[in-house]
Amino acid sequence: MVEVDVDNIEVEKKFAENFITAIYGGDLIKRSLASLHRIIHMFLNSNKEIKDAEMKELIDFLFKCIDHHGNDASVLFGLLPVSHFEDYFLKRVFEEYYDKLALCFLAKEHIEYVYKENIKLHTENYWLQARLEAFESE
Repeated sequence: MVEVDVDNIEVEKKFAENFITAIYGGDLIKRSLASLHRIIHMFLNSNKEIKDAEMKELIDFLFKCIDHHGNDASVLFGLLPVSHFEDYFLKRVFEEYYDKLALCFLAKEHIEYVYKENIKLHTENYWLQARLEAFESE
């Protein structure tokens, strides 16, 4: 029979309830990746409408986890939803953490976001090229 560490579960619930405050304490980041995964999962599930400031703090915390725990912390990024900070998030991924973060753990929604933005840019580029050609032919 598997023993359940009830004390640990209660501690994780407290961290999840006070997640944004806990980010700035030193104890949260020192927890195991499995524990951090459960805490972040609980935080996100109990806060369906996360404020923009909290989302940015969560993103920054995840990068701190990479700094502290190394590449293994990449698994935590699978929990991160797409938000208003997607451009900020992706810029950090590709400019600062490209060689530290295992991209395979990014949720598919982040890849879909990149794809849709790419389509927008191509569409805009075609439109601008057509306008330029029309202007040049006048």
